[in-house]
Amino acid sequence: MLSPAAAQVDYAGPLKGWGLVLILNIGGDRRLVLAGLDEATAGVGRTVAAGEPVGRMGPGGEGGRVPPELYLEVRDGSGALDPGRWLTAVAQKQTTDGLRR
Repeated sequence: MLSPAAAQVDYAGPLKGWGLVLILNIGGDRRLVLAGLDEATAGVGRTVAAGEPVGRMGPGGEGGRVPPELYLEVRDGSGALDPGRWLTAVAQKQTTDGLRR
């Protein structure tokens, strides 16, 4: 699993009902919550770059016949945000940055 954004790791560990969870602070009051990991490779307090490995997905269900699932949540101080809007903004920024080079 690669970090979807530059961030600082706020939490890496089990969370009741979610298994292993990573919470990435992406700035301001925004956090990314990643669940469905089999292993976290980035520890609390570490700063990670976008695209840097932060964990590994498990083999999936039913002996590997069902692919693993990643849960992604974008949060701010008011609660959960629409991840589609955040992902669209990130993609647009990457496209714009690519055109400037």
